[in-house]
Amino acid sequence: MDLNILSMRLKKERSLHMLSIEGLSDFVNLSPEIIQAYEDRSRIIDVYEIFEIARFYNISIDYLLGMDNDKYDCRKLFIRHH
Repeated sequence: MDLNILSMRLKKERSLHMLSIEGLSDFVNLSPEIIQAYEDRSRIIDVYEIFEIARFYNISIDYLLGMDNDKYDCRKLFIRHH
């Protein structure tokens, strides 16, 4: 896992969705301080938390971690059940 790529992609996705750190924290049920720490590379992301963020954005975890450049790889996306 490359923390620089993770940080960059977390910031990019938040920006693309026009969310503040506080706004994202409301949607993924994480504190703004934790999200800020991930974006600042001062905390290693927890498995459950990256799952929640990837599910919210409907992108692959591999993309967020820098292991894949295809964020919409259909084999890795989450199916949302209503």
